[in-house]
Amino acid sequence: MPGDISVVIPFYNNADKLQTTLTAVANQTLQPREIIIVDDGSSDEAKDELGKLKETFGFTLITQPNRGPAAARNTAMESANCSYVALLDADDIWHPSKLERQHALMSEPGGNARALVVCNSRTVDEDGGLIYENRFAQYSGEKKQFAVAVLNNRIHSITSTLFFRRDAASRFNFMNEHLRYREDHAFIVHLLGQGDVGFVDEFDSSRVIHRASYSHSEASGYILNQEHWDNAFFADVAQHFTASEMKIARAIAAEHNARNDVILGRHARAMRTMVQSMAKSGRFARPTLIIAAAMIGTIAPAAFDKWDRALAARRKATANS
Repeated sequence: MPGDISVVIPFYNNADKLQTTLTAVANQTLQPREIIIVDDGSSDEAKDELGKLKETFGFTLITQPNRGPAAARNTAMESANCSYVALLDADDIWHPSKLERQHALMSEPGGNARALVVCNSRTVDEDGGLIYENRFAQYSGEKKQFAVAVLNNRIHSITSTLFFRRDAASRFNFMNEHLRYREDHAFIVHLLGQGDVGFVDEFDSSRVIHRASYSHSEASGYILNQEHWDNAFFADVAQHFTASEMKIARAIAAEHNARNDVILGRHARAMRTMVQSMAKSGRFARPTLIIAAAMIGTIAPAAFDKWDRALAARRKATANS
C-alpha cells in the first residue's frame, strides 16, 4: 500500500536527468501516493520530453510560467493531497529505502512532535563520483545547533532529503517565492519553528552536480548579486535567531562572498568587503586570509580556481567575451 506521501519535483529544461530521478522514485520500497511535477516554463522541446516521461511514470503534471524553484515547489505543495511531502530536485537520486525510513521515523511513538525528518546525503558528479558527504545526523538531538548551521550556510545538498508534514509547512505558506537563493534554507528554519526534527543516519539521497544545476552553474545569476540575496534571506529568518547569531551569520556570509569574488577576479571588492566585515564583526582570521588571496589573485588570477571551478569558468568566459 502506498504511503501517505506526496513527492514534489520542480522541473525546468532538464529532461535528460529527470528519467533517472523518476526511476529512483519508482524503486522506493515505500511508494508515494502521488508524484507532482511542476514545469516552471520549460522550452517546447523539454515539454515534449516531459510528456513522454509522464506516459511512462504516471505523475501529475502542472505547468506555469517561469517563476523560480520556490514558486514551482509551492504550486506542487498547495496541490498535494497527502499528509507528508518529500522534496526532490529533478536531477537528484534517492536510495530505495529513503521514503520508508523517513516515514517510519515520523510515524513512530512521539513522531507527531516532528515537523521534519532529514536523511544524510552525498554530493556526486554526473558519473556518480563522490564529491563529499553530508552527515546531517550529527545534529541528532541538537535542533538549535542544526538551525544555526543552516543559518550559517554550513549545510549543503539538503533539499532532496527533506520529508515533512504538509500542515506544518502550510502554516507559514510554504517557501518564500521572493528568494532565488537559499530558499530551501529559509524553509528549513521556518519548519524548525513548527516542531522537532528527526534524522535518519543513512545516506539515502544524492545530489548530482553538473554544469546546468541551478546553484552551481556559472550561469547562476545570484552569484553576481550575492549580498542582495543574503540580505533577503537574513530578513526572512531573523525572527528565529538572536542578534548575536545574526551578526556572526552576516560575517560568515560576507567571507563566503568575498571568497567568491576572489575567484571571479573582483579583487578590490573582496578586500573592501573583508575590511568592512572585520570592523563590524571583530572576526579577523579568515578575512585576513581572503585579503591575502585577493592580493595574490591580482598577480595570478587562476591561483584559486580550484576553490570553485564553476566560478572560475565564469571569470574566464567573461574575460574572453
